[in-house]
Parts: sequence; structure tokens; C-alpha cells
Amino acid sequence: MKNALIALGSIAILSFTFSFTIPDNRILGRWNKIQKTPDGPLDLVFVFRADSTYDGIVNGKAFINGKYFIKDDTMSVSDNSCNIAYYGTYRLKYFAQDSLSFTAISDTCKERYEGAHGLRVKKMQKK
Repeated sequence: MKNALIALGSIAILSFTFSFTIPDNRILGRWNKIQKTPDGPLDLVFVFRADSTYDGIVNGKAFINGKYFIKDDTMSVSDNSCNIAYYGTYRLKYFAQDSLSFTAISDTCKERYEGAHGLRVKKMQKK
């Protein structure tokens, strides 16, 4: 009986401790990359929301939207450029407190892979 009480007490303490764990919300908000091309600058903006949806905007025009999920340093992402039900996986690396890079782990969607693998973005200041 004493062992059962100790086990239940331990479970209660662990549950209480982990119930206050703060989720990693660093991805939330607007991220930007300005890229030089032969046709002029390409202004990319990605907006990540708390409801696990995101939008991509190029030179002020929406071009992509989808869903994402993050576990540890890995993001699973789907979008309307491929099958919305298909998720690619990318490693996230935060650096310089306001910068983020994406490295493909697995993604057979050619368009998304070409656009996201190696992409580095900077967090935009709130207006």
C-alpha cells in the first residue's frame, strides 16, 4: 500500500510539473527572406499561426498555404503545391535569436523541396 501511494504521488508530481511546460512557439509570426533574382528582388514572407496553418506570400501576393506540425527540432509541413495530405519533414535550426533555417529530412514534393531546403528566413518585427 505504501509503495502504491509513493507511485501515485510521483505520478501526480510529474503530471503537475509537465502540465505547465511551455510549448515552443518561436515559429509563430511573420518570417521574411529577400532574394535577388535576374528579374529583380523576390520578397518572400511566411506567416505561421498557432492553429498549425501557414501562408506564403511572394512580392505581396499569396502563393501557398498549408499546415505544419513541430516536434522538437523537426517540422512536418504540407501545402497546396502538392497533395495537401502529404507531409514533408524538415529540420529547424534557430540562430541569432531571430533567424531560422530549414533543412530537408524527407520530402518528395519537388516544388516544396526546392523552395524550402536550405531556406533561411528572418523574423519580422511586429507592427
